[in-house]
Amino acid sequence: MLLSPGSTSGATHADEAFASWVDRMARANRCPSAEVADLMGLRLRGVYANARPPVFGVQRDEAVRQTVYAATGVPGGTVDRMHLSVFEGGPLSVAAVLSAGKAHWPSATREWVEVYGNRACPCCLLASGGVWQLWWKLSCAAVCPEHRVTLLDRCPACGWVLSWGGDRPRVMPAQWVRSPTCCANSVRGKPCSQWLPAIRVGQADKRTVAAQR
Repeated sequence: MLLSPGSTSGATHADEAFASWVDRMARANRCPSAEVADLMGLRLRGVYANARPPVFGVQRDEAVRQTVYAATGVPGGTVDRMHLSVFEGGPLSVAAVLSAGKAHWPSATREWVEVYGNRACPCCLLASGGVWQLWWKLSCAAVCPEHRVTLLDRCPACGWVLSWGGDRPRVMPAQWVRSPTCCANSVRGKPCSQWLPAIRVGQADKRTVAAQR
């Protein structure tokens, strides 16, 4: 069994994205994310390196519940809460996400969620030690209501969209075991070293914060 979720580094957190938790479990076990995903029976490897896993992190199924529980002891209800399907009927259409996921390549202009990338609040990442929140992946996510700052969507060091919480458990190079508070992008074959909590983001006005809430 993988490191117990009851430990500090492997514990589940409220509102965390499933991909974020898989990545943290990998770090806690000092193991590449792809290998941890395989041990959980998530079957993420495919023909194309950047092809979207059709269900991963979007809608859980019974097989995922059972394999994750067998590998980690995390109950099915907790697994359910880490999937985007919790927003069904509100800001998200799961059917639309899964339909778009049948294509091999992403389309940035018609997504309900940021499947291949993510947004993040540097202040939240610092406070949580690298927990990437599930709602940050929604296309309507713009500001952090708690810290009243604009969410970060690109790393200023490498210029690429943030990769944590995307399809990284499948494609992250085996030799990389990166902190979830650092940029996970590859730059000329090497990991970007940007520490995300150090990035200064703009303050959001009260009206935008209220709308986001």
